[in-house]
Amino acid sequence: MRTVLLVEHEDAYRHDALTALERAGFQVIACTTTTEALAVLDDAATPVDVLLSRVRMPAGHPHGLALGRMVRYNRQHQNIRIVLYSVGYDSLPEEDLKTPPGRLLPRPEDAAQLVGVIEEELALDP
Repeated sequence: MRTVLLVEHEDAYRHDALTALERAGFQVIACTTTTEALAVLDDAATPVDVLLSRVRMPAGHPHGLALGRMVRYNRQHQNIRIVLYSVGYDSLPEEDLKTPPGRLLPRPEDAAQLVGVIEEELALDP
């Protein structure tokens, strides 16, 4: 079973995404902030195959792009696929958008689309 680390602070969307991913056969670890996600990754009890994170996070927490970079450049997590999504990119620093640490897309309208994105990412694995 493949594991998705889902990072989404909006309760309804997180619930819908978690439900859709579990129905598709994924194990899902859901977090509300990037800080929680880092703790999950540091624990290493469950290997994570895909990091799926919203870009914008509540004040006081790193944004999803920063989380993606922390994962991408950590030798321990270099095989994790990274998918980041955002409701809007207009106020993100332009530098951050030039070189995202993984796939960057607008937030899918429904959670079923997220399943497709995750399946596409995992299909890229050798």
